[in-house]
Parts: sequence; C-alpha cells; structure tokens
Amino acid sequence: MGGGFAYCPRMGIELRQLRYFVAVVEEGSITRAAGQLFLSQQALSAAIRQLEQRAGTELLVRGPRGLEVTDAGRTLLAHARRVLRGADELEAAVRAHPDGRAGALRGGLLTDGAGPLTAPNVAAVRAAPPRVPVGVRTLQPRPRVEPRQDRRRDGRDGSLRVGLLTDGAGPLTAPIVAAFRAARPRVQVGVRTLQPGDGVEPLLDGRVDVALLHGPQPDDRVDLLPLFTEPRVVAVAADSPLADAPSLAPAALVDQRVATRNPAVPASWEGFFTLRDERDGEEPERVGEAAATFDEVLWNIALNDVVLTLPAHVATARPGPWFGVTYVPVPDLAPVVFGLAARRHAASPLVATFLAVAQEVTRRLIELVPGGRLPEEEDA
Repeated sequence: MGGGFAYCPRMGIELRQLRYFVAVVEEGSITRAAGQLFLSQQALSAAIRQLEQRAGTELLVRGPRGLEVTDAGRTLLAHARRVLRGADELEAAVRAHPDGRAGALRGGLLTDGAGPLTAPNVAAVRAAPPRVPVGVRTLQPRPRVEPRQDRRRDGRDGSLRVGLLTDGAGPLTAPIVAAFRAARPRVQVGVRTLQPGDGVEPLLDGRVDVALLHGPQPDDRVDLLPLFTEPRVVAVAADSPLADAPSLAPAALVDQRVATRNPAVPASWEGFFTLRDERDGEEPERVGEAAATFDEVLWNIALNDVVLTLPAHVATARPGPWFGVTYVPVPDLAPVVFGLAARRHAASPLVATFLAVAQEVTRRLIELVPGGRLPEEEDA
C-alpha cells in the first residue's frame, strides 16, 4: 500500500475532488461512482489522478478484490468527510435566507483553522448566494503577558522587544533576530506581531523598542531606517479571471473592487497598497468586512473577489491555496520599502546595536528577498 502524504502547502485540493474521492471509496468502484455523480468514467478517473498528484501520493490502488484505499487515502477520507459536512452546513446556513439579502455568516479560525483543508471548506461559501455577507475572523490563544524586566543602560543585559508588522522583514526577519542574539547573548529578546491598524503606537507607548515595518510611515515621532525594497504582486481570488495572467499592469487593477478599510489603518498606508495614486485619488468600490489581521485580509480577497497589492515574498510566506488566492506579479508598480523604526531620540545602546545588525544582515543576505534591492541600488 502507499505511504503517507508528501506534505505540500500548495496542494490546492478542491471540494469537488473530495466529493468524487468519497464517492469512489463508498461505492468501491469507479464505474458505480461515475453513475452516481453523472460523470463519465474517464472524467472521474482523471479527477482522481489529479487529486493524487496534488496530494503527492497514491490514494487508491487496484487489488485482487477491486479498488483498495491506501493508508494516505484513509487519512484523506476521514478529513474529507469532515470538510464536506462543514461545507454542507455552511451552504445550508447561507441558503436559510432565500432572498439572498438577509443574514450573514462569520467563520472563526484558530490560527490557520484546518490548515491546507481550510480553503476548500470555506470555498463552499462562494457557491452559495453571493449577496449574503461572509466574513472570516482569525482567533488566537489568549497570551500570558510577562512583566517587563528592567534594562541596564550599558547594553550588556536587559531586554529588547521587537515589533513585526505582519512578518517583519520577510525572509530576513529570522536572520536579523538571530544575528542580534549572537551579538548580545545576555539580552532577553521578545517578539510582538503588529497589525497595520497598530500604526506606530506600540513604539510610542513602549510595547516594543524597535519595529520592522513596511510601506509608508509618515510619522515624525519615529525614525525610520530603510533596509531594502521589494517588488509587488497583487492577490486575487483563485477563481478570478485575473488569476491566470502571468503578470498584470496597474491599469488592469484600477477598476477592481477592494476590501472595506479598517478605520484604524492609516489611509496613506492602505492607499499605497490599494493603488490610490494609480486611481488618481478616486475612492474604489469597497465590499466585505474590515479585516483586523493580515490573514483576514487574504480571506477577504478570496471570499469577496477583491484585490490588494502586497510585497512579493508573501506568495511564499502565505501560500495561495491555503487562503483561496493567487498572486500575480505587477512589475510596473513602485516597490515596497522595508525599514526599521524606533522612537525618535531613543538613547538605547540595544536599539543602536539592533539597527547596525539589521543593516549588516540585509546587505549580506539581500538575495533572500524576491527581487530585493538595497537603498543605494534604488538611488543609483
């Protein structure tokens, strides 16, 4: 029998494939399952082969008594039945409002929900009446806040808290933090994830000492040291006509809808990624609920067919099939500036060391950033 799954975050399994697979297993025959599903045997066999390719392993094998389910197939079968039940419940909840105008449905995901099977489950909502508002909220375990330790002014002991806007400096975040720990091994380092709605307040109120940010940060209360720039992609729903394009021009995006803006997010920051300048300042059509976290932003794109430009590394950090989105390069857009921010006039040796380490690591490892360029290369 076949082995376990070859884990792949880009698996991209579809609901219809799960239904076909369950039907074949329950009928014990491609022929009988095809009749039940009103498909040709050839089409059903092709769909099962595609499912096995995406899973990276055999799910069904022919044995002396006909089709047999592999170990990986049994694992998928158990999850598929749960996903399909959830999809049916979602559809039933939405269809309970026959006019398609009343009611709303919100799904909660603890961290990433059901992992690679979350997107196929949520995709069932797209098949329900499109006028019903649908939202996704990411949930987090309640953190335990540790008391802050006193810091010595000589930079040899104490603590440093680093804020990361979404994922900080992308693929350079971990190397920067590791290099600082090596340079100051006696310093306790903490990391806090920041959201666009936080702005620079965590720096100003002392929740973090430094922050790895990106995008426009027009606030004279903080100093921003540019580290690198990165080209942009646009995130679109996986079933959008734009998803098949090898690349897109900004002109192809200016008439697209965008998500409702979270009022806590600075308009200048949000406008950069929703192409305010490319729209000549005109307000785009907005739909869906305002997102509080970056994962919710991606779910909003998948559920409400809106678009948003993002740094290119997001395509690797947040694989599209996990959220039901596709990333398409937009080479003619201005790149995103990533930088390190600190409170203006902050006289901290630890902050100064972190700034120096971040610059050194960025120069040494800039090739890790997709299309990344150093500030002096942009000015050349």
